[in-house]
Amino acid sequence: MDDVVFTALDRYFNILSTLGYKNYTSVYKLIVLIFIQELLDSDCSSFISEDESRIIEKALTCLYGSDCLIPYRKYIVNTSVTCSST
Repeated sequence: MDDVVFTALDRYFNILSTLGYKNYTSVYKLIVLIFIQELLDSDCSSFISEDESRIIEKALTCLYGSDCLIPYRKYIVNTSVTCSST
């Protein structure tokens, strides 16, 4: 999550340095992403219920890749396959 926020902020400031402006919709999405990251990294994360965790996950799914600032989620693919002959 830290890498996603770092990448999004880096892209945001690069666009600002080039164009001087980024639309408010993109900025609001970035603020929500930062808020979720801060919430999950804080001491309050232990109070998040399972239902709230699902809501946060759905919100993150909607945010990933929805804008040029926020990258798509990277999925880890398990390439090692083990077969058991039982």
